Amino acid sequence: MGSVQLRSFSVYALHLERSFRAVAKHHWSKLKSLLFKVAIKIPPKQFFERPVYYKGTVTNIAGPHDDIIRPPYGEKLDYELELAVIIGKKGKSIAPTDAEEHVFGYLVYNDVSAREQLFEEVGPMSAGPAKGKDFDNSNIIGPWLVTRDEVPDPMNLKARVRVNGEVRGESSTSMMSHSIAEIIAYTSTGETLYPGEMIATGAMPYCCGIEDWKFLNDGDEVRLEIDGIGQMTNRVVPG
Repeated sequence: MGSVQLRSFSVYALHLERSFRAVAKHHWSKLKSLLFKVAIKIPPKQFFERPVYYKGTVTNIAGPHDDIIRPPYGEKLDYELELAVIIGKKGKSIAPTDAEEHVFGYLVYNDVSAREQLFEEVGPMSAGPAKGKDFDNSNIIGPWLVTRDEVPDPMNLKARVRVNGEVRGESSTSMMSHSIAEIIAYTSTGETLYPGEMIATGAMPYCCGIEDWKFLNDGDEVRLEIDGIGQMTNRVVPG
């Protein structure tokens, strides 16, 4: 059996558009260096051709009540509300029509991100996110694993974020540009997926701080909710 993997996708076009607009407004010098100016209006066409992802670090996984630990470079610490998929059946080169039978269940996922670090890491000479995503407790999952049979339509789940009780954003998995079936099919192309592997489907629009340039302070309580999956609350603490 292969080692368990964490793959984190980005499949919401509106999230990218809103994020780049926010960076253009508040941090234009950084945006110019990323060569992403064309994405301010819409994501590049390659975004719609295939789902994109990076591989996260499984040793950084934390639970639904663990602290969000600010890393030394975490001035602009952010949350990302995502739906995570847990693989339950081994498969390779899975057809989209067969993808559902390989799903065991679903989780709420918070892909905690250090935005200033990511500004330095994502660009033409980058292989993808690194320390902007990889630090202790940066991959928070919970509050429990909801089995596939309990989720009639994972592509139509309402979700929201609250910070200190205030609603910061509301969204839905229906806004994905690539379906969960397409994500699984692409991930398994020429590669075996094993039970227990996690696939995060990407930050939902309106459900991460960078889109509105609102970042986390020490002591903040972040509550992520996906209807039918659950909710989890984590507190930001200094590193």
